[in-house]
Amino acid sequence: MPRSGYALIRSGYLTPKQLTFWSLRRQGLTQAEVSRKVGVTPQTTNKTFNAIDAKIYRALTDTAQLHRLDIRRIGLEEGFLLGYSPTWKTDALVTFSVANGVQVWYKGERLLRVHKTRELQTDSHKGERRARNLIAPRQGQDKPISTGG
Repeated sequence: MPRSGYALIRSGYLTPKQLTFWSLRRQGLTQAEVSRKVGVTPQTTNKTFNAIDAKIYRALTDTAQLHRLDIRRIGLEEGFLLGYSPTWKTDALVTFSVANGVQVWYKGERLLRVHKTRELQTDSHKGERRARNLIAPRQGQDKPISTGG
């Protein structure tokens, strides 16, 4: 059964096999280590990572476009896009992780709002945390809340 548009963008347009490669790279494995672990040639791993980067780029930029964000910076290997929302006049962060899919974070005057479809899960991805820290409020000031349902 074909996946819906929502499911496609939530998965970063990645296939299940590509999600496995993505997870291994996020765990800090090199391309050579991923090749050995998955049992494919280094060339196949390199080709797969190139395809993954293209799809993550598309998922992040499609999401930014849907939210009318001006793109400032993209970290493909970490799975984040920093942007600015002219509508809300605030910084925004689009992240991708296997556990949480694609999410959009807005920095507000008093809070950091999260746009997604389910409750915030514990994040085990260093890049997503690092990217969030780029626009996160100072410690003790604001608390993230979920605005999704």
